[in-house]
Amino acid sequence: MSPTANQSLFPWNAREVWRGLCFFLAFSAIYCFMAFGMHDWGMGRIMPTALLTLFSFLLMFLMALRHNNRLVPHIVLICFWSLVVVLDLCYTQARFMDLFQYVGVSFLVTAGFVLLLQLLFLAAARKRLKREKSEPSADR
Repeated sequence: MSPTANQSLFPWNAREVWRGLCFFLAFSAIYCFMAFGMHDWGMGRIMPTALLTLFSFLLMFLMALRHNNRLVPHIVLICFWSLVVVLDLCYTQARFMDLFQYVGVSFLVTAGFVLLLQLLFLAAARKRLKREKSEPSADR
């Protein structure tokens, strides 16, 4: 295990950036499908919305799990919710302040969920490392 001084909390590399871009595109595709493509379904509004919410939570879970850089998921969420503001202002006659409040609360909820997941993943990794340290190895 490397010393803490040598570990970087925010490692920037091409893989992290590409993962962030892929998750941004996935969130955008889910939002655009929900906003523009869901009207053609004949099953009402509750079932498709519930499925898309489930997919969004699954994406947030995967995003928090896969990124080594703890800042990238929050940057992805900021970019995604900024896209939501721009698209809603372009295609609807929503008032900016109402939309800003809705998006601000939504961002805080999703960012808090991702932060909670990140902390849970870190705690599980620490617990696993502590357990592996305390168990005597079979090689010795």
